[in-house]
Amino acid sequence: MSSSYRNTLNNWAIQSGCAVDVDTIQTGPQNSPSWYATVLVNGTLCGKATAPSKQGAIEVASYHALVTLRLI
Repeated sequence: MSSSYRNTLNNWAIQSGCAVDVDTIQTGPQNSPSWYATVLVNGTLCGKATAPSKQGAIEVASYHALVTLRLI
């Protein structure tokens, strides 16, 4: 999986004048956390994901947002 989905989403948002908000929540024990990320575009949920790392969850949620927005 490409590590540039978040960058692609942010670049699109800048060019189109949209607001992108990324929220993360950590669950589970400290030694084996699970991260949940959501991506909102102009306040609308466009992507969500769960992963063992914070950056991984953000990347997958960003990918889902790009797919939802039909940008990829």
